[in-house]
Amino acid sequence: MKLKTFAGRAAAAGAVLAALVLAALPVWAAPRVQVDKKNAVADHADILSAETENYINDISISLSDACGAQIGVYTVDELLGNTTMEGFAYNVFNDWELGSADQNNGVLLLLAPYEADGGDYYIMRGSGLESRLSFSTLGSLLDEYMEPYWATGDYDTGTQKTVQALTDRLCSIYGVTLDSGYTANTAARGGVNVMGMILLIIAVILIIWITTVVLRPRGPRPPRRGGRGGSIGSNMFWYGMGRASRRPRRPPPP
Repeated sequence: MKLKTFAGRAAAAGAVLAALVLAALPVWAAPRVQVDKKNAVADHADILSAETENYINDISISLSDACGAQIGVYTVDELLGNTTMEGFAYNVFNDWELGSADQNNGVLLLLAPYEADGGDYYIMRGSGLESRLSFSTLGSLLDEYMEPYWATGDYDTGTQKTVQALTDRLCSIYGVTLDSGYTANTAARGGVNVMGMILLIIAVILIIWITTVVLRPRGPRPPRRGGRGGSIGSNMFWYGMGRASRRPRRPPPP
């Protein structure tokens, strides 16, 4: 009995000691968010080239000018600690204030290359895009444009293709287009899509022409006035021939 009592007390003491050691260890906190609101890229992990950063900044500026939306790319240079990708993305998104304040239409691409199993990535969008960019849509974009290049360590290509795909979606949502230099060439939000209006006008003119000319019912031709060498009588005979076969003339009275 004394041996069992000693063993029980030793186990209890060991549990208390382990608890004290764990309590003494520093809490594995999440990384501190560091963003520059004038820049659309925060590459703390140093995995993106200068070309890619310029590419993202140009697109984000053009989108902001066209429809108020913005795309930000944030990379993490350490483990996320006691938070999740979604939780950390939420903190970054709020601190960065992506998108316009009235539309809340920003998009964040979070890259964490040092997480377990080859790293991780995540997309968060503002509440103004929830009904237009579903989780399934965002997941499909990541699977198609990010994953193949992420798996080989080509972060530049994966990031550029993902940002371009997001840009195409946002342009479709707001009815705007960006030229090859990523400068908005349509009216700003609330404006008129010039190309769309031109196409609409052409379509209306074409419909009117088809309705009035091509589909107009053709009735019997009206009698023409006598022309060179003709007479009203002969023209009336021609008009009658156009409607029915010629009737034989009645013989003159005896």
